[in-house]
Amino acid sequence: MVNPRFRFEHSHLTIERRSFHPCIVLHHPLVKGSVLACMLTGAGGVSADTDKTLQLVARYEQLHDSNLFRLSSTLPASTLGGRPWSDTIRIGSAGLLLDKSYSLQRIELNASLVNYKYQNYDYLNFTALNYAAAWHWSITPRLRGTLQATQRQNSNSFSDTQDVTQRNVRTDSVLRAQGEYDMGAAVKLFGSVDQFRLRNEELLAQDRGFKVQSVAGGVRYVLPSGSQLSYRLRKGHGEYSEEATVTTTPLPTTFNNTEHELTARWVATGKTTLYARVAHVSRQYPGFAGSDFSGPVGGLRLSWQPTAKLRLDATADRDWRSYQTQYSSYASGNRFTLTPSWQATAHTSLRMHLEQYDEDYGGAIDRANFPFDRADTTRSASLGLDWRPRDSITLGFWLKTEKRVSNYSGFDFKNNSANFSAQISY
Repeated sequence: MVNPRFRFEHSHLTIERRSFHPCIVLHHPLVKGSVLACMLTGAGGVSADTDKTLQLVARYEQLHDSNLFRLSSTLPASTLGGRPWSDTIRIGSAGLLLDKSYSLQRIELNASLVNYKYQNYDYLNFTALNYAAAWHWSITPRLRGTLQATQRQNSNSFSDTQDVTQRNVRTDSVLRAQGEYDMGAAVKLFGSVDQFRLRNEELLAQDRGFKVQSVAGGVRYVLPSGSQLSYRLRKGHGEYSEEATVTTTPLPTTFNNTEHELTARWVATGKTTLYARVAHVSRQYPGFAGSDFSGPVGGLRLSWQPTAKLRLDATADRDWRSYQTQYSSYASGNRFTLTPSWQATAHTSLRMHLEQYDEDYGGAIDRANFPFDRADTTRSASLGLDWRPRDSITLGFWLKTEKRVSNYSGFDFKNNSANFSAQISY
């Protein structure tokens, strides 16, 4: 199993940096394609030589997408003024990886510049600055923690915005300080203070820019086998930085989050591990009670490795998110995934990813004109191959097909994509 060196979790976002991997894995409902690209072209990528404190990484990708703007098949072919619905995106990146220990302290940095060039729609071109930095501090073996700073820049997905006229780059950034104290007898106390910030290059009413500051605390029980059980309470206050209205209706300017979370990790056997998360989230908008939402979230993940070369991961998750339009204030979804992988040789790996995501939208602001709630189902399938002819060189190729059906006209789409990547580290 690939273990992240550090990980940040938030109700909107999970960012994790995998050991000496040149990209940040970002899980967010608006950035679906980028997540999978990272998974399939990078998961079998360069593994760092532990004797190297500093590494330089260069990467090139070429992605062809048959339906760049996620347009509905019901639209005429001339929708884009006769221009193609497809595009080829060339992605070049250069970065550095740092891993240095000083006594009980450890410093990690993963930073890169990523340049995106579109063949048919060059007004979408942009250069992203991505980084994940952490100082793992320790005063004693029992008292330790991490200071983290991460940033990820990516283009907002067109699957919901449906604005094909302009570029809209989003920046997700996190600042976090967390600590843990080992009380003995397998009991650990932990707490954190963090800030998450979303900035959009252009106003995006469905997911406006905001900043939320949170505090969290909890207790964890860890067994010698590696199994563990933990409880965490998180409370946060957020403010929107982008003002917007839905027609003439104003939208909330602040919100409060509360989350109670119970997580468990059970090492059933040397080949099987089960992860479980059960939580209740609640968001309140002062002065906009009709937009409030709350409910259960969480999920299950089974990791099974029957042989040294075969592995199967299966997940089932439920989530809630803010989604502010005339017909909704929030969305809740259920996601199911199946990811088998085969390490064919020491240098070649093959993986498949199957996913279904069912999402319902509620809290309509304009119920008179939108008498029923939107409901979508998105299915995708991907197949990826990674080949490492040398420890410093990784080549990857993946194919993906995705289809969404919706009970709202114009929100269905289908697209196919292919990606080739080459990476070298020194």
